[in-house]
Amino acid sequence: MVAAAPSRGAFVYHWGQPGASVLSVVVLLGACTPAAPFGGADEAAVDAAVGPDASDSAVGAQVGVPTGLRAQVDPVPCEFTGVEADTWTYGWQLDGVDWSGVTLTTVHPGDTVFPGYTRPGQRWTCTARAWLNGVEVASASADADIVEVEEELDPLLPATAWVADGTVHYRGPLAASSKLKLTYGVDGWAPRSASAGAVLVLYDTQEQRAELTEPMVPDQGEWIAEVDVPEAARVVHMIFDDGATIDDAEGHEYTWDLEFPSVGPYLSWNDVATPTGGMVVNWVTGQPGLGVVEYGPDQENVAFAVGTVVDTIHHAALTGLPAGTTFAYRVRDGAGRASAWSTFRTAEVGEHTYSFLVASDMQDTGGSQERWPEVAAQMGATAPDARFVLIPGDLPADDHPGLWWLFFDGGRELFSHVPIVPAIGNHDDPGVPSSSDTTSWRYWFDLPATPGSEVYWRLDYGRTRIFAIDSEEAAQTAPGGVQYEWMRAETLDLWDGDTRGVDWALAAFHIPSYDAGERFASTSGTFRPLTEVFEGAIDAVISGHEHMYQRFLPLQYDGRLAPSGEYGLDPDDGTLYLVTPAAGFSFLESALVDADAEGGEQLGLLAWPEAPNEHASDEAHRSEDSIQGFLSAEVSPSDLSFAFIGMGNSVQPEPASVLDTVTLHH
Repeated sequence: MVAAAPSRGAFVYHWGQPGASVLSVVVLLGACTPAAPFGGADEAAVDAAVGPDASDSAVGAQVGVPTGLRAQVDPVPCEFTGVEADTWTYGWQLDGVDWSGVTLTTVHPGDTVFPGYTRPGQRWTCTARAWLNGVEVASASADADIVEVEEELDPLLPATAWVADGTVHYRGPLAASSKLKLTYGVDGWAPRSASAGAVLVLYDTQEQRAELTEPMVPDQGEWIAEVDVPEAARVVHMIFDDGATIDDAEGHEYTWDLEFPSVGPYLSWNDVATPTGGMVVNWVTGQPGLGVVEYGPDQENVAFAVGTVVDTIHHAALTGLPAGTTFAYRVRDGAGRASAWSTFRTAEVGEHTYSFLVASDMQDTGGSQERWPEVAAQMGATAPDARFVLIPGDLPADDHPGLWWLFFDGGRELFSHVPIVPAIGNHDDPGVPSSSDTTSWRYWFDLPATPGSEVYWRLDYGRTRIFAIDSEEAAQTAPGGVQYEWMRAETLDLWDGDTRGVDWALAAFHIPSYDAGERFASTSGTFRPLTEVFEGAIDAVISGHEHMYQRFLPLQYDGRLAPSGEYGLDPDDGTLYLVTPAAGFSFLESALVDADAEGGEQLGLLAWPEAPNEHASDEAHRSEDSIQGFLSAEVSPSDLSFAFIGMGNSVQPEPASVLDTVTLHH
């Protein structure tokens, strides 16, 4: 089954050529054939075990199975009703032969057949048994017939702005204007960043802009303009202006994908598509339409998930998938264009041994010295089986469509098979240093939602719990603030008496609570009050922002060194605080703070890097401290280890190497 974020419409199953209309689903209940009321059990024994009232009620037991299900599209569910029981067991036959294939684990193990196993003309028979207090009280069977739907889906809707044969066409809300101006760029173009790729505009200065009254030519209600698009370009961005109104597609710009799709696909999770049973597939297309995901156990046995909302941004939440299973998938549109095949993997139930990656501050501006694509490639090579990428903020260089494109494009291969687990940073929204406007964040990501917010939330991956916190709202993280109180309740909820319900608990937020870098050491105390609730509950706290890797000694609240000198949850132990390096951002701006400067006392809390006795030249010091890279993490029930993988920097690039490691033990 498939679901999606409430604000973006649902995704539904389809069979046939994907496209833009939604086929209605007609569900007919299959014939229900109750078996012997007690499954052959002795009635007196049943009465003795469950009482005569319960055994009498079992006569009304029945199994509901839809018929007319579409091949490779609809799951085959089996629902047992009409009887009181504490356990249900299910058995399946395919065309009269017992079937032992893998079934889904949903409400009751084995009650659903995955659509990848179905073919036109099949008959699936479910036999369900109900048990109460260890005694079988009822059983029943029903048939589900599989059909093939032959209707074709409608084509895509016409685009408002598009590019064809070197010509921009526009039929948007400003089409009736007497004059119209076009600003366009390709790939990572952003008006506010001169280094963001190729900047191609029809005017270069405000003076020229005022003189160009008709840079576009009207043609029967459609504006057209000849443009120069480089042969290697993969996406075109367009903004239109009639002198009084700017049409920039509500801040997202009009884009035309010369390579399909223009962004993605990239993976994530939300409240309904959780790691053990689902995945959110995200992508952007130039032409508005209904998104289509083709997915299954392999490329030959697939189902379609088709959206119900026409848009250019698509978030398909695939749910009800078997745990611990690898799926092949690709995204498509109604014109038949498709992405390359990739794979994703659902988590095992209670998974406790795996690897993941950590990176932040990619901030790619498209300049020649930016290294985010190189870092992303190295991340995939270092941990090819990583289950997710934890990103504590600053994904783009700024909140602009072209800069978001650079982030997703640099990680295109990595994010196509490794889900993103992000926490918002100060460059991910319109305001620097901070803003409460999360419009773009919620546009690009469909994430788990804490009541009242999609910006701070929790996620369980196997036996690890991850908390994402919004450091853009400092007041919310102070005592009495909504995030402070939420985290306090969450950390208490981790415990049942003396037993913690997870192996590991991590917190991620962008601006560090401890920071010995000279840029932000003086302001790191802003988020320190929140760490009071981490005591004895959170194993590791991961932040970014400073663009310099830092690992702190075991710390207790308010910067006190742990008496035991060990990382852990015992009263004398301390929490691990990590600050990630920049994952490719070229500007060498970070260095350790001077000891006599504000915030300099934090130098004594560092485990890595060791504070120098005296600075070398500023240039040498910054080059040494501004090491680009990422973290690789290994998880087991008893150990959690992090390795800092350094890659030099944009001025002095170096091969990837492990520069620091730390391991936590239970």
